[in-house]
Amino acid sequence: MDLDALRSFDMDVIDSPVHLNAYRRDLWPRDTLRLIKESQRPPAPLVVVSPRNAEQVAMAIDWANKEGVHVVPYGAGSGVCGGAQGRAGSMVIDLKQLNRIREISPTNRTAWIEAGILGQHLEDQLASIGWMTAHSPSSIACSTAGGYLAARSAGQFSSRYGVFDDMTLAAHAETPSGPIACGLWTPADEPDLLPILTGSEGGLGVVTDMLVRIHPQPEFRWLRGFAFESIEDAWTAMRTLMQANLWPSVLRLYDPVDTKIGGKTKAS
Repeated sequence: MDLDALRSFDMDVIDSPVHLNAYRRDLWPRDTLRLIKESQRPPAPLVVVSPRNAEQVAMAIDWANKEGVHVVPYGAGSGVCGGAQGRAGSMVIDLKQLNRIREISPTNRTAWIEAGILGQHLEDQLASIGWMTAHSPSSIACSTAGGYLAARSAGQFSSRYGVFDDMTLAAHAETPSGPIACGLWTPADEPDLLPILTGSEGGLGVVTDMLVRIHPQPEFRWLRGFAFESIEDAWTAMRTLMQANLWPSVLRLYDPVDTKIGGKTKAS
């Protein structure tokens, strides 16, 4: 393989075994159990590239296409479905250097962001000027916006603000056959491929940037917990609340074990 050609694209190219080892897998529980119980690991990739812009992503894909090398898009590796599992002889495209917020429009309530930005970094930067996407998965500190789109991510506040699919208005992706613009960025007279790209787990293209909906931060938060006699009673209360169109930001049910883990509670 002509790795020198990759290095001529002026992006980070990693092929040392100690670094390739980190890109063998994501957090798929099956791989974790295999590693713990049997010391088995997925195969290491051939090379990892870390582009800084969409043009470099396109050049890396073109190189892989000519060399007959499989491509594995990689965000932060927090996925639990094996989407970034290693493949022997592959090229991993690590997107974490595409981590900027390009534009925030309070008027349109949108943010134009790059795919490699970590969720927590995105929320912190938006919060500094009073805004938020309100997308808060449990992996927010170690997952990327591109991963959210690729996996149709849901978060803590999805009952009010929707899942990431609902928040994504447009996206750009690089593919072996050229760039894709979808959603609000879809060219005239072309089909909108956003519903297909979203949830594709990186199998159809490498997302480089997207336009997402943002919301003003709430002026206050009202947090309450309630204890019920049974799981069935609690579930009925939750269903009734949602069917009444009250749409709380978070509505979560804890069973007896979870409740004990969380500490003593007071019924109200």
